[in-house]
Amino acid sequence: MVSSIIKKIVSFVSLFYKVFGTYKFDVLILTALGFFSGILGGIGINILIPIFSFIVNPEAVVTDPISKFIREVFLYFNIDFSLKFLLIFAVILFVVKAIILSIFSYITVRILAGYEEKTRSELFRIVLKTRWAHLLKQRLGHLETILITNIQYSQGLFSQVSSAIMVVTSLFAYTAVAFSISWKITLISFGLGGFSFLFLKPLIWRLRSMSYEQDKINRDLSHHINENVVGMKTVKAFSASDAVSRIAENYFRRIKGLKIHTNVINNLTSILVEPISVIFIAFVFVISYKTANFDFASLIAVVYLIKQIFVYLQQLQTLFIGLSATMPFVRSLIEYEEAARGAQELATGDKPFIFEKELSFEKVSFVYESKKESVLNHLDFSIKKGEMIGVIGPSGAGKTTLVDILLRLFSPTSGDIFLDGVSCGEINLAGWRKNIGYVSQDVFLTNDSICNNIRFYNDTISDKDIEEATKMADIYDFIISLPDGFNANVGERGVLLSGGQKQRIAIARALARKPKLLIFDEATSSLDNESEVKIQNVIKKLKGKLTVIVIAHRLSTIAGADRIIAIRHSKIEEQGTPEALLKNKESYFHKVYNIRN
Repeated sequence: MVSSIIKKIVSFVSLFYKVFGTYKFDVLILTALGFFSGILGGIGINILIPIFSFIVNPEAVVTDPISKFIREVFLYFNIDFSLKFLLIFAVILFVVKAIILSIFSYITVRILAGYEEKTRSELFRIVLKTRWAHLLKQRLGHLETILITNIQYSQGLFSQVSSAIMVVTSLFAYTAVAFSISWKITLISFGLGGFSFLFLKPLIWRLRSMSYEQDKINRDLSHHINENVVGMKTVKAFSASDAVSRIAENYFRRIKGLKIHTNVINNLTSILVEPISVIFIAFVFVISYKTANFDFASLIAVVYLIKQIFVYLQQLQTLFIGLSATMPFVRSLIEYEEAARGAQELATGDKPFIFEKELSFEKVSFVYESKKESVLNHLDFSIKKGEMIGVIGPSGAGKTTLVDILLRLFSPTSGDIFLDGVSCGEINLAGWRKNIGYVSQDVFLTNDSICNNIRFYNDTISDKDIEEATKMADIYDFIISLPDGFNANVGERGVLLSGGQKQRIAIARALARKPKLLIFDEATSSLDNESEVKIQNVIKKLKGKLTVIVIAHRLSTIAGADRIIAIRHSKIEEQGTPEALLKNKESYFHKVYNIRN
């Protein structure tokens, strides 16, 4: 029993340190505030005892230690120890107490709000710096739940510890006064409090179990909502709205049930404390009234003290229940953060990005962690500066993985990439990505202006850079034809724009950064013929001005490439100029070209 309690205390302290270890100073401040708040909370009763004595019997000689102490203080400052001055002193004391507690409350709120802000900012920053392989495993909406819900519960743990210190200190203050009046009654009060705690212990463990379930439901619900909002067009097209709604309603129903059960358990302690305390107080009154040395003033004080002791014992139970309910959310937060910290992207390399000759792949192979077979196997090829390369191959051949490796989202399992003879791992990661432009099939636009979508969080890009980039992307005339021009909002995920317009804005975004290498990953695969022709014209105009890699299924997109690389079965099957490959009837490019034509 004792060892089990010790283990739980050690486990809690370890968990608390993991969450708040970097906030030692704030913890100390909250501990101090909780302690002094507890002391101030117990001051009121000390001044009430002599006041009660004066009201009951003005001529009586004070005998209790509290009244004696206050009388000595009054005499020391030459103040008349009378009801009048006691009342004035009580009013001043309570006003000062209220002011100090208000200040303490403000400081506490600032510390807790600051903790939430710092923790959310730090965790979000850490997640954005994790490896791409780690991010691919994350469920949609999970991070949102952790940042909003779990960190709020974590802040609650912070607050609860401070409150517990205040309650314990107040409890000691009231207990000290009660003990000086009647130690027997005080001990019995604590005995009843301990019994009620043991009685409620099974409910506390049940509450913790429900909290684990609540945490899981929150994550699953967030994932379900985010997932279907993103795919709302498909949901509507397939008339799946009712089915999606029913699943969500099931989650809502389960949350409702958990909230009801949680509320019942939380309120049970409050409901039980009041009748128990009233019965006990009535019992104390009956016993005290029959004693020979009955003192009504002391009895009133004892009754008040007993009531407060029960209140604080009930608050301790509530805090303990709260801690039990909070722990699953805090553990989930810690696990998520530790996983993110363990998957940080290694920004190795400090050399600058210098591209004057060629970019080369040397025996590059790649295997995903979840698979055994190579996605890419011993790729050997080079790209000269200013060259336009077309990459073709069937779905699943590894073309997009090749792009991910070029962007250094993945590192080769074996082999290496060299830029002018320098290993990519030796080149600064931020500098590498800054000099490589990327245009994907799935264009990502934020619900913001066209200008901000092209600038995309890079304030060094000027309005002139944006204008030039849009002209190169053949989207400038369309933009200035809009009533708001570059300030026109694109809507959520660019819904106010056509597919071709979104794609050309994405091209302008890449060009505005003045990259040395520009990658098009299936940039025309989902476009209509007219939009495809416009994108193809943009790509043709870039030829010779930039080094361009075009991943494409549509062969017309890469017809003007200097060289074509065909990837099949994870390997480079062939490479050469479009003309040379077309002449070779056995080539993959020739076969695919003739199938399509």
